This record gives sequence, structure tokens and C-alpha cells, in this order.
Amino acid sequence: MAQPDEKLMEFVEAEMKKEPDISSKALFEKAKKSIQAAKTLTIREFHARYPLQVKRKASLAAGGGRRRRKKPRPRAGSRRNDSGTRRDEVRAALLKFASDLSAAEERKDLVRVLAQVDDYVDEVLKAAGA
Repeated sequence: MAQPDEKLMEFVEAEMKKEPDISSKALFEKAKKSIQAAKTLTIREFHARYPLQVKRKASLAAGGGRRRRKKPRPRAGSRRNDSGTRRDEVRAALLKFASDLSAAEERKDLVRVLAQVDDYVDEVLKAAGA
């Protein structure tokens, strides 16, 4: 990523302190009139390198930043019920199949895994209680 121009960064910081709600477009126009380096940028590049970074730095200084959850939320479908262990067994059988498939380095290994697909189906059916 290109390094931001220090003069331009100072200009943007000063302008944003004077007028915190200034739009990036208006700020970009002011910067193009004042600083040569701004003329080579697109509005999108300017916004990403300067105003956005100034806002980010201010947010972090004010104690903002990423918010962490107090406790993790359970994933959808992971509720435990009487079929929770069956679900885990089916999942384990399918993951074993996927693992064996991905471990097959040569064509003959892949054919061997696919030839045993009935064994994996039997494991899944057994785990599902069918």
C-alpha cells in the first residue's frame, strides 16, 4: 500500500478538526487546491488514505475500535437436543470422508476412497439411527 503524504495528512487532520462533519468530496476539493499530491489521487483513494484513517485514529483514541462480545453466541443449528449426539456422529463421518478425499494425492488414492463410499454411507446411516 502506498504511504500517505505527510503534508496532506496534516492538512486533512487540521481541516477535520475545524469542521468535523465535512464531506470527503468537499475535503478532497480543498486538498486539490492546496496540495499538489492530492491531484494525483481519485476521490476513493483520497478517502481511504486520509479522512478514513483520521477518523479511525480518532475513534481508537476515544476508546472505540473493535467491540468484543461478552460471551460467544451459539451457532445456528447447534442447539443440543436428543439428536445432538447423532448429529455429531453424522458430522464426524462426513468429515472423515472429506478428509480422506482431500488426502488422496494420486488418482489411485482417490479411486480407493470413492470405492469405499458405501462404508461412509453405512457410517452415516448408523449414526442417524436408520
